[in-house]
Amino acid sequence: MKKYFVRLLIFVLLCFGLDRSLYFVLKLPSKHFDWRYGKVREEQLSTDILLVGSSRGVRGLSAEVIEVISGKNTFNFCYPGSSLPFHLYCLETFLNNQIKRPKIVVLNLDDDFAFKENPWLSFRTNMLYGHTKYEDVNELLIAYGENHPLAAYFNILKIRGIHLGISQQKPQATDYISPKGSMPLFKKNELCVFSTFVNDTTSYQSDAELPGYLAAYQSIQNLCAQNHIQLIVCIPPHYGPIKQSFVERVKTLTAPEHQILLPDTNQRAYLDSNYYYDPSHLRANGARIYSKEVALQINKYFQLKD
Repeated sequence: MKKYFVRLLIFVLLCFGLDRSLYFVLKLPSKHFDWRYGKVREEQLSTDILLVGSSRGVRGLSAEVIEVISGKNTFNFCYPGSSLPFHLYCLETFLNNQIKRPKIVVLNLDDDFAFKENPWLSFRTNMLYGHTKYEDVNELLIAYGENHPLAAYFNILKIRGIHLGISQQKPQATDYISPKGSMPLFKKNELCVFSTFVNDTTSYQSDAELPGYLAAYQSIQNLCAQNHIQLIVCIPPHYGPIKQSFVERVKTLTAPEHQILLPDTNQRAYLDSNYYYDPSHLRANGARIYSKEVALQINKYFQLKD
């Protein structure tokens, strides 16, 4: 019996040692094509302007254009398909891992459904799979049911295919990421049909809003105020008019010290489908025009500060 327990103890110690040794796999650089989260966690980025939001932000806001016009370092930390709670997480992650705070945060809101549940926007847990060496990431994935609860204790349960280079998360043709973090769309999606550009007279339905999304928007504002960061809330152009009832709702949810920026309605490019990838997203040519608008607004802020 004594030999049995000794062997069992040796076996357990060997398994424990093997599991601890697997940490070197977790420490390998992430093989995900989207390098931005790792850069924020592992490097001290010095950026004056931080862009946060969803695909309309990463596609329609060119960090390069904004940087050239404003003369300020700019980084695009927007994620396609991401929701307001994920935008909050990105902002918190950036602020917690950088010594220097950005002077401006530009947050894009998706017209009509920024505060509502929809099939296109979610908390992008899959963007974190390659970063489970961080305990906070692992705990978050456990909370979302993406990792087994025992992953809090065993490295083998933290390892995913992406650590080994066998992930199914392969980049698509539209997944080019610029050195400043933007993901421009160079070609028009020929499969999309652009309907007639007509006014949307329907009212915004605030009763479909999710409390968690509203709380995330409030937290983003609070974080910016606490860190003395100017928040600029952008409602990007899409192929169709901006719903005014949505704009009014955003105004009621936004503290007066923050700015709300709407597209220039006199800009004819926003009425031309040739400046769009699809009805929801600007192409690179449209993004350059819109980013110039945002950059000029940013310049006004810096002029006031100076």
